[in-house]
Amino acid sequence: MKKDNRGFSLVELIIVIAIMAALTAVLLPQFLRYVEKSRVSSDEFQADQIRKVIEVAVTIEIINQELDMSPGETIIVSYSSGANEFSCASAYPHLEAEMESTIQIPYQFVSQKHKGQTFSVTVTCDDEGNYQVEGDPRNLAYWSN
Repeated sequence: MKKDNRGFSLVELIIVIAIMAALTAVLLPQFLRYVEKSRVSSDEFQADQIRKVIEVAVTIEIINQELDMSPGETIIVSYSSGANEFSCASAYPHLEAEMESTIQIPYQFVSQKHKGQTFSVTVTCDDEGNYQVEGDPRNLAYWSN
């Protein structure tokens, strides 16, 4: 008895490689879009956490009576991903120090959409002396270069 050990022909191998290349060409852009979308979601989640840190810092400053904003006054607090630091009006160094001590791990925004950008939060004192912290990470108005 004679065994037939021919294997695959060159044409069959080329057809399989062509099918794999076509599948890769179709699926790779979808995969890359999915990865970028998850990075944007991660950045927006981290920016929301930063907004919460600012809100806590404002609350602590109010409790300690070190934040003395007049009615109608607004300050903008920013977190720069590139510099890994908070910045706000120079009249409120205690607020900036409180935020620096509250956030422990600096975060770099990683998506192409937000890489190197600064996320800003607005702190407003209304006419009744109540403080409001605004900053929606999904709203591009709070992001800047």
